[in-house]
Amino acid sequence: METLELIPVTQGSLEEIVQVAALARSVFAGELDIEVADRLDQEVARLRETFDPERDFVLTAHAEGALAGGCIVGHQSDAALPTALLSWLVVAPAYRHRGLGRAILAHAIEICRERRVAVVRARCIVHRSAPVRLYWELGFRVTSLLGVPFEGQTRETILLEKRLTLPPASA
Repeated sequence: METLELIPVTQGSLEEIVQVAALARSVFAGELDIEVADRLDQEVARLRETFDPERDFVLTAHAEGALAGGCIVGHQSDAALPTALLSWLVVAPAYRHRGLGRAILAHAIEICRERRVAVVRARCIVHRSAPVRLYWELGFRVTSLLGVPFEGQTRETILLEKRLTLPPASA
């Protein structure tokens, strides 16, 4: 297997957002038997309109010439502190249990810290314990539990938050 490489993508490569969304669509349909296409399409459309390369980014991880995982990180302009929302953190089943999700999440947190984001929020559909445990181990704490409707079914979704210690401001 090739080395897993994390590649930050900026506004010039919105195609990477579409690729991460396609992977998420496939994983969620296969594991949860729910269709997330409408939600993903809405999120991709919103990001196309509001994408700010100073605050928003996509991380992708490629292995063996294919997309193995990724996440989308967008800003929340309505928050009191500089806040990012990490969404659609996804790892293809063939690449799980190798630390890839942890590497993507840790890299996203570090980019947020470098960009002086004070709070990173995430949402996680409760379907497996591993994703929830990963967020917890990297310092996220649960802020609320919501019932989110997907195709007429309510799925428990955890909202998580991590407050970041920011580096000193440059002079």
